[in-house]
Amino acid sequence: MLSAHGIKSYLFTSLRPTPELSFTVRELKTFAGIMITASHNPKAYNGYKIYGEDGGQMTPEAVDAVVSELNDIEDIFNIKLDSTNQHVTEIDDDVDNKYLANVKNVTVDADLVAREGRGLQFVFTPLHGTGQYIGEKALQQAGFTNYTIVKEQAVIDGDFPTVKKPNPEDPEALALAIEYAKRNNADAVVATDPDADRLGAAVRLNDGSYQVLTGNQIAAVLVNYLLTAKKNTGTLPNNGAIVTSVVSSRFASKVAASFGVTTTDVLTGFKYIAATIDRFEATQEKLSCLDLKKVSVI
Repeated sequence: MLSAHGIKSYLFTSLRPTPELSFTVRELKTFAGIMITASHNPKAYNGYKIYGEDGGQMTPEAVDAVVSELNDIEDIFNIKLDSTNQHVTEIDDDVDNKYLANVKNVTVDADLVAREGRGLQFVFTPLHGTGQYIGEKALQQAGFTNYTIVKEQAVIDGDFPTVKKPNPEDPEALALAIEYAKRNNADAVVATDPDADRLGAAVRLNDGSYQVLTGNQIAAVLVNYLLTAKKNTGTLPNNGAIVTSVVSSRFASKVAASFGVTTTDVLTGFKYIAATIDRFEATQEKLSCLDLKKVSVI
């Protein structure tokens, strides 16, 4: 459709995760990015995500402009197509490799990963989505090799046949992965939702059972890891900040405060976090912004 209107477009040759879309928008310097996905919702809730040139979801002002154009369409079924796709360029491994190179660079404690990565035993499930293709490559290049994939959920399927809803924070969605973990005596379970921008996890307790972590708990653990690693390497700035959404608990903020790091609260949605990061970068308000996406509510 975009090609029919003379708009230069890039199209992945197969499905890719939402975070890679955000990266690709910035890498290729496009005006926008489009993702069609049900995300972590039931299959009936398939939706249309639009990302701005900063790689974040469009803010309400930009969305209003798009919706205004949509409202002017008289016949929504009269879709202009270009069978030649003359303005479409296919992209695949070249962008994947650039994305993975950037993912590798965000590891803040490479020594810890090298020391513990091969011994950590865990189960990974992409919940029928895009997480496996890039996720496995990212895990392996980081040094994590001792993991098992839930094979029933490694098949991309928009009907999500093994779960009622593919929300990795929902214990029911992790039930099959936890079965795998029990059989393999795994240390943990890691899950991504179908478009791989949401993370879920469960950890093995001393009695052999598994506790599913909430988004707030995962966020607090990640903040503690990031700030500890930066402090140990002398890269924690005096004016660092984390960004959380207003529906987050104060758990992560308390952890950040213990390192002398402030918290900026924004409305729910990564679009507001991305806009705040841009503001930090543009105005030098903070020399370091550790972005923390709210993982339990979006």
